[in-house]
Amino acid sequence: MVISDLHTEKTKILTYLKQEGFCAFFGFFEENSPGTIKTERPSRVFWDDKAASGWQGFLQTAKTVGVRMVYMDEWIFEDEDLQEAQLEAQLDEREIESYRKYVGEPRGLSLSWFFGGLRHDLKITTKWHETFEDLSEPKGVDEDDEEEDREPSEEELVKYSRQVAEDPRFHRAKTKGIRLSIVMLPIFQAGTKRV
Repeated sequence: MVISDLHTEKTKILTYLKQEGFCAFFGFFEENSPGTIKTERPSRVFWDDKAASGWQGFLQTAKTVGVRMVYMDEWIFEDEDLQEAQLEAQLDEREIESYRKYVGEPRGLSLSWFFGGLRHDLKITTKWHETFEDLSEPKGVDEDDEEEDREPSEEELVKYSRQVAEDPRFHRAKTKGIRLSIVMLPIFQAGTKRV
């Protein structure tokens, strides 16, 4: 579900939850954490907001089946998101700066509830973040490319290692995620160029 004003929508959702007698739990789920039960069947299902009536329908369905606990998680747009996009999609500084005003703003939220052994999820994102995600897709990637992955040669590994070691962005990176992006970028680029 894509909306333009997440602040207003979140307020409406919280008001609705209270009015309808739901208990809201603010937090997030850690996927594949210790203690997670693994099953052969799907453990989660996603609400199709195009076929149904948005978050109101999602919450009304929860109420209909007797669910009262709803989990809410809000995602904040961070400077790290810009850095990763710049590395992975090779966005220029002008494109990056046009999204800097959103740093610290909510970019989306999820609503979840459990019933019948399944986690039911609805994701809500902002229009500006949807556009940012489209821009942030790595350039030169053909999603239909069926070519098998190949192992890089020893020569390529040495080349990649040097590139990473000499890249000042790697040494300035504040998080493991950004460092990993920097490490993976030369490998990804080599894969798209078919070196």
